[in-house]
Amino acid sequence: MRRIIIFFVVAVIGWAGGHCFAQDSEEDKVYMAVSTMPSFPGGDGELMKWIDSHIVYPESAVKEGITEGLVIVKFVVTKTGKIGEVKIVKGHFPDFDAEAVRVVKSLPDFNPGKKDGWNPVNVWYTLPINFKAPR
Repeated sequence: MRRIIIFFVVAVIGWAGGHCFAQDSEEDKVYMAVSTMPSFPGGDGELMKWIDSHIVYPESAVKEGITEGLVIVKFVVTKTGKIGEVKIVKGHFPDFDAEAVRVVKSLPDFNPGKKDGWNPVNVWYTLPINFKAPR
């Protein structure tokens, strides 16, 4: 009987402890939308120029005869403006996907998103990246 009680107590403590400490803090939360969304210095036009000047069209796509494609990337702009987690939302060709992730990870700092207009927070940012074969 004593073993059963000890087992029960250990099980309850383990379950309760896991639930008490497993919660994400407000500081780690990533928002989908906030009052002031993250922005690239100079605006969206400058962001697209930066991407166009840093993207490398994959040689494998040329060999496969793929002349263009669209990859949609989702990434976290942290509360400090750095690029965090990067995910492919819609891929096209594996080497396009890899190049899109590489370029996004190398982006310079953004102006961070702000909750309630003043509190910097982590925010998801979605970006389409077009690939066109060089001529």
